[in-house]
Amino acid sequence: MLKFLKKDNPLLIPLLFILNLLLWINEIIHPVYVPGVYENHAMPLYQVILWLPIKASWWISSIACLMILIQGFLLNQLSSKFRLIDEGTYLPGILFVLFVSSFHQLHQLNPLLFAFICLLFSIHVIFPTYRIEKTIDPFFISMFLISVGSLFYFPLIFFAIAMFYFMLNTRSFYWREWVVAILGLLTPYILAFSVYFMYGKTMLLVQIIQHQLIDNASVEVLDFRYLALFIFLSLILITGSFYLYRNVLKKVVTRKYYSLLFFLWLQTLTMYILFPSIYLESIFIFSIPFAFYTANILISTKSRLAENLILYGTIILSIFINNI
Repeated sequence: MLKFLKKDNPLLIPLLFILNLLLWINEIIHPVYVPGVYENHAMPLYQVILWLPIKASWWISSIACLMILIQGFLLNQLSSKFRLIDEGTYLPGILFVLFVSSFHQLHQLNPLLFAFICLLFSIHVIFPTYRIEKTIDPFFISMFLISVGSLFYFPLIFFAIAMFYFMLNTRSFYWREWVVAILGLLTPYILAFSVYFMYGKTMLLVQIIQHQLIDNASVEVLDFRYLALFIFLSLILITGSFYLYRNVLKKVVTRKYYSLLFFLWLQTLTMYILFPSIYLESIFIFSIPFAFYTANILISTKSRLAENLILYGTIILSIFINNI
C-alpha cells in the first residue's frame, strides 16, 4: 500500500477525492453548523461569508470538503515546485487530507478554510526569495496575503512572525524589504478600519479582534482520542526532524524551508497555549509541517517498521476518531 502511495501516480487523485468524500459523507448527508468564537465575533471577510442564508446544508458541506482537497493540491504544488521531497509524490496532500478530515468538528463552515489558503499562497510567494538580493515585491505580497487571511481568522496575523523568521534566516538584512513587508501587513487593516470608520464603527472591529483572542473556545473539553492523535503526530514530527536533518536534508536551501515548517509547528503550539480562543482549527496550520516531515520520512526511510508505524498508526487513529 505504501509503495503505491509513494509514487507520483495520477490514479491517486481520484482515490484521494473518494477518501475525503468518505470522511465527510456523514456531514454532507446530515450537515451541522455549531457557531463558536469565530462565528459569534466574525472578522470582516468571514462576516461576508456568514451572510449566506443557509450555513448547514449539503452544498455548504460539499464546498468545505472540496476546499480541503484544493488545499491538499496546493501542498503538493509546494512540494514539487521547491523540491521539498526529492521524489515526486502526492503524499503530503494525502496526509493533509487524512489528518484534517479526521476531525469532525471541522466538518462545517469555518474561517480557516479561507485563511489557510492565504497562508499557503504566502509561503508560495516567499520561498523563491532565498538568495535573491534586494527584492521587495514578494515580501509585500506575502505579508499582504497573511493580513488578508487574518480578516477571516485574526490569529493568522501572528504567522507573519514566521515569515519574518524566514527572512532573517535566509538573507542579509535589507531595511527596504522589512519596511515593504510591514506595509503589506498593515494595508488590509488600513482599508478595513477606514471602512469601519466611515460607518462610525471603528471600536467594533477592535472589540471583534479582542474577542478572537481572549474568549474561551465554546467547545467541550478536548476528547482523549484527538489528544492521542495530536501527541502521536507531534512525536513523529520531533523525532523525524532529527532523522531528516542528519540523513536526508543535505541542501542548505531545503534545510531553510524545513526550518520554517518547524517554526510553524512551534508557533502553532505556542499560540494554542497562550490564546484560549484557539482550539481544533489550529490543526490546519499544524498539518503543514506534519504533512511534509511525515511524507519525507516515509519516502526516505529504509525501515519497514518505521514506515508501518507511521502510516498505519495514523490511519488507525483516524478511523478510531471517526467511528467511536
